[in-house]
Order: sequence, then structure tokens, then C-alpha cells
Amino acid sequence: MSIPSTEEKQINFLKEHENKMNEYIENSVKFQISKITYNWDSITENTIGNGLPKGAGKVIQIFGFVNNKENLDFRLDIQIDDSNLPDLSTIKYGQQLTDEGE
Repeated sequence: MSIPSTEEKQINFLKEHENKMNEYIENSVKFQISKITYNWDSITENTIGNGLPKGAGKVIQIFGFVNNKENLDFRLDIQIDDSNLPDLSTIKYGQQLTDEGE
């Protein structure tokens, strides 16, 4: 059995804590959400910019959509902590979810 890569560990962590991400999304909109779908293959890791070459840290970005409607899409940005895992206390929208597509 092979050792999971950092990316695999990060994805597994997010899947284990999917309910925390769901809570963030559900509490941020004023319309009814019946289903949240994450595109687990869309996860990327990026450096947070602050004008310095090293940046201000790293962030995981994951895309998804709600209510089985791909036009109700969003992107969550979650900072990565010192152990290379997502820090769920830093969840924020990189692309805001709106009901304009309804």
C-alpha cells in the first residue's frame, strides 16, 4: 500500500469535514439549499499574494454548485496550516454563491 500524497491527504480531510463546508455555505445564503455538490477533481493549491515573492501562505480552492444547478456555482478558499492540511476556520468564498441563476 502506498503512502498518500499531500493532495490526497488534503482531499480526504476535506471529505471528512464536508459538513463544516456545507454549514458555511448554508449559513451564507438567503435561499433554500437542498444539495451541495463539490467537484473533488477541481481542487488546486495556490499561494496567497501579498506582494512578496514568498506570498502570505497557501490556500486550497475547491469548486462546487448547489441544488443540482451548475449555474449556482461557487469556489471556496481554505488556508493550509503548518501540517499541510486545510484550516477550516479560514473558509471563505473565492467566488460568491448567489441565486442569480435561479
